Amino acid sequence: FTRVFRTVLTPNEPIYGLVRELGRHYSLGCCSNTSGPHWDEMQAAVPVVELFDPRVISCEVGHMKPGPEIYRALAEQCGTAPDRIVFIDDMQRMAGMSGIDYCLLDTSEPLDKAFLAYLARRKRLM
Repeated sequence: FTRVFRTVLTPNEPIYGLVRELGRHYSLGCCSNTSGPHWDEMQAAVPVVELFDPRVISCEVGHMKPGPEIYRALAEQCGTAPDRIVFIDDMQRMAGMSGIDYCLLDTSEPLDKAFLAYLARRKRLM
């Protein structure tokens, strides 16, 4: 059972370096739709989980993306206004939450390149 259970989890190892680099410059939070057992497994399998604080997990807060409640919980636990948050994901699911800047990553290109391009675009808008 455990082996099959783990097959639905596919840690994105190429992003670990990017997460570590971002963690040197920014506060990082995590917002995930997952179950308790999957989250436990993810914490054991992904070496960068400890860099995220807060960690807003759907099974713990009782809300899921794309509902606005989970994003409100994220902003509240971050202790900042939504317009100070950049939400990075590989799926567009920001329905119902305004104020958070959203970065949709194309996982077909190197993630560090995609995020640096996003940051360059963001700087031009500021």
